[in-house]
Amino acid sequence: MAERESAVDFTVPYYDLVGIKILMKAPKFEYTLLKFAAVLEPPVWWCFAAAYFLTGILLCLFDRYSPYSYQNNKEKYADDDETRIFTIKEGLWFCITSLTPQGGGEAPKSVSGRLIAATWWLFGFIMIASYTANLAAFLTVQRFESPIQSLDDLAGQYDIGYAPIEGTATLTYFQRMADIEEKFYTIWKDMSLNDSLSEFERAKLAVWDYPVSDKFTKMWLAMTETGFPTTFEESLARVRASESTTTGFAYIGDATSIKYASMTNCDLVVVGEGISRKPFAIAVQQGSALKDDISGA
Repeated sequence: MAERESAVDFTVPYYDLVGIKILMKAPKFEYTLLKFAAVLEPPVWWCFAAAYFLTGILLCLFDRYSPYSYQNNKEKYADDDETRIFTIKEGLWFCITSLTPQGGGEAPKSVSGRLIAATWWLFGFIMIASYTANLAAFLTVQRFESPIQSLDDLAGQYDIGYAPIEGTATLTYFQRMADIEEKFYTIWKDMSLNDSLSEFERAKLAVWDYPVSDKFTKMWLAMTETGFPTTFEESLARVRASESTTTGFAYIGDATSIKYASMTNCDLVVVGEGISRKPFAIAVQQGSALKDDISGA
């Protein structure tokens, strides 16, 4: 804090600007070989499988019993290069390859068979389009699972408790900022009620037009209700005890210790940009010759 300079001298800063950051529980992602199947609900996959086998079987039946199929008109199509007989195996292969850019190959000769094939093509197009759209939305939702991206996000919600360690400079910073907001509001209110000002001037200072935010005041109240951890280990334990990234506890503290904790613990993550950034320096007695010696080292 700035008042330290009234009691001691500081050397030239030896470390970059370091501020206050947020430490939260890292989101958990499940990785499985069947992750792609989670995009659609199981009933949808069952219906797709049923339609696949039904279409393959119908292609086989229409090709066998239709009088206009190649199987029943080999003399008519003797000079035709397309001589595909749709067995059940061929029908299923046609259905699965129709969903790929390679295509299904030779189509049935009969009108009934071609109608079934065209219906499957339309169904496959709709399924692929739906799967692609749901896959993009599925991946996007996972990426933005954590709603907290900054201090403002943390202050604007009520599901996650947050607080610094008792007796630290971070706690003093938030307490001081809340006091400053309260003093500014008191001054503004006193000015708006000052009888020595004209009615026009007082109208400019309406309480509902107060231009300063009360963010830190609300955050200080929330911290007080949450309770302040007494040690760094206790704050890490409370963060780890959080059920998810949307509930539980978030620790606010010095960026250096928070960064170290996140690097040594895979279940913790640093959130947001640093605020109240200040450099690190060494404190010496006022007027001490060590100040210049250490600064010049």
